[in-house]
Amino acid sequence: IYDRNGKILALSQLVDSVYLVPKELDNHPAEVKQLASILGLNPSELAAKISKAVADDKLFLWVKRKIDDDTSKKVLALNIKGIGAKKEYKRFYPTVTLASHLIGYRGMDSQALDGMELYANDYLKGEAGYEFLHRDGRRRLFVSDLPEKPSQPGQNIYLTIDVMIQHIVEKNLRELCKKFQPTSAQALVMNPATGEILALAQLPSFDPAEYQKSSEK
Repeated sequence: IYDRNGKILALSQLVDSVYLVPKELDNHPAEVKQLASILGLNPSELAAKISKAVADDKLFLWVKRKIDDDTSKKVLALNIKGIGAKKEYKRFYPTVTLASHLIGYRGMDSQALDGMELYANDYLKGEAGYEFLHRDGRRRLFVSDLPEKPSQPGQNIYLTIDVMIQHIVEKNLRELCKKFQPTSAQALVMNPATGEILALAQLPSFDPAEYQKSSEK
């Protein structure tokens, strides 16, 4: 998502998500403790999740999704059997809280939940692909000649919003809020000749990347 001048408001980038094979890590407290330490998790809770996954006969368990590159490198450097990383797209919002109510946000599985993310989702989301895989009796993958369809990327969209004007409007709104202490405040800047919305601000705002931590959505 861009503003009218090509300033990026939201973009998706590939990052690593850490997973493990439960049966490989069950009853391995030292390895689980190492992994939990790097990912900032409680080792006892992680061990309990692994044991439950084994009891439920699960072959795959997410440990922590969409982490930064440095953390991923530390995890993979452990070289522990049964621990790996899978690439997933993560949504980033470079302008942080600016125009957050307008831009909206996406969930952990990249589902559109609000704002332009939801309104323009048919353009932004792209098209999922598929691939069929063969496994032998030991669940090992091998090359298949079954049909596959590559995924298709979504489209970019440009808003009429001008980031500089949006910044000025929100700055003034914050000053007014500080002075008069309203519950909330809104402002709109429009080009009267064309009807284009140049700024659409609402306070309090929130960080779309951390939307689950905010009550201001």
